[in-house]
Amino acid sequence: MTSAPAAMQAGSLPVYLAPATEGHQAAQARSAGQAASRPITVTMADPAKAGVHGLLFTLTPASGSATEPLQVQIDTHTLDAAYGGDAGLRATLVELPACALTTPHAKACLKATPVKAQLDPATHRLTATVTLTDTAAAPAARTTGATNRAGVVAPMVLAVQTASSGGGGSYSATSLTPSSQWAAGNSSGGFSYGYPITVPPALAGAAPTVSLSYDSSSVDGRTSATNAQTSWIGEGWDYSTGFIERSYKNCSNDGIANSGDECWGGFNATMSLNGHSGTLVRDDTTGKWHLQGDDGSTIEFLTGASNGAWNGEYVKVTDASGTVYYFGLNHLPGGDKTDPASNSAWTVPVYNPNPANSTSTPPTPADPCYSTTTGKASWCQMAWRWNLDYVVDPHGNLTTYTYTPEANYYSRGGGQNSG
Repeated sequence: MTSAPAAMQAGSLPVYLAPATEGHQAAQARSAGQAASRPITVTMADPAKAGVHGLLFTLTPASGSATEPLQVQIDTHTLDAAYGGDAGLRATLVELPACALTTPHAKACLKATPVKAQLDPATHRLTATVTLTDTAAAPAARTTGATNRAGVVAPMVLAVQTASSGGGGSYSATSLTPSSQWAAGNSSGGFSYGYPITVPPALAGAAPTVSLSYDSSSVDGRTSATNAQTSWIGEGWDYSTGFIERSYKNCSNDGIANSGDECWGGFNATMSLNGHSGTLVRDDTTGKWHLQGDDGSTIEFLTGASNGAWNGEYVKVTDASGTVYYFGLNHLPGGDKTDPASNSAWTVPVYNPNPANSTSTPPTPADPCYSTTTGKASWCQMAWRWNLDYVVDPHGNLTTYTYTPEANYYSRGGGQNSG
């Protein structure tokens, strides 16, 4: 029995080829990009033209060559360099129709077929076994063995994209972690430290308190199921003026197969604000909100803000002292919205696939932006976090917080091809 030959790199490209099974005779003089006894042409393509955020390349066999399994390895280090965030460790492989290179605007040409692949985190090599043919077969035809007209050499189009999660953590999860619930009292063994920042005095009213906080125990909550990114200050450090956050559920659990998108998960929210933190509870009968451990604060989910979120959703919280906190308002309260935006509302595409169901017990309303016209494809840009942007004390003094958000790539509907 002969051993499988080592994978050969296709020139300077991050692609390596080798026969997928043992017993194939390696060519005596194999050039880069040639595996086993037949030449394979490897060509890198522009991923942006096909709407791919990652790598896009083709494998083209020589005309008349025999069909045989081929092992393809891709070095995903280039994804780390291009996108950061351990993108290489979240790499997945899909096959696209050949027309993705020529008519990418056609919806059928962007239908991605997942290719089973394994990622070696030590080498950043994504390895898959594919079968090349010398016919213009579609991805589905390759797997079933069907062929189109003979003698037409068509490339296999493969794309390496990043999933929302991997060995380095989940980037679909928010920065909320369960670590704050793991330790009690002084027996946790954690070390905490505060670093106050001196701020200039306010013209009127109290100046904001700014302090950087460190907690070694906060790292305990960072697992592969959470967002393992450090804060913008550093590992274990944090600074937050306050926010209200809503969670959504994965659409694959809401009747949209193969979807990696977010779907409406019901009315829920969590507030993080000094002295007023906890889970927010909504009364489905009255629509009113309150803290789970009610401290007398009035919480109102309002609409009409110019903040990029669906219906202009924002939140107004009034505590027992009369101090008013605005979250995600984006412009001065009571203003004409011509002042600079605070960029305090952070949004994400959210599918709302469920119509009203009057026969269920109890009857359920339709998802907030469900449309009978688009059905399961109904979606809108909804806020997942409203950051604190304005505080008005009982004397009318105003404190303003502004933000510089970091935007990431997101391919809406990429999994179910209904976007």
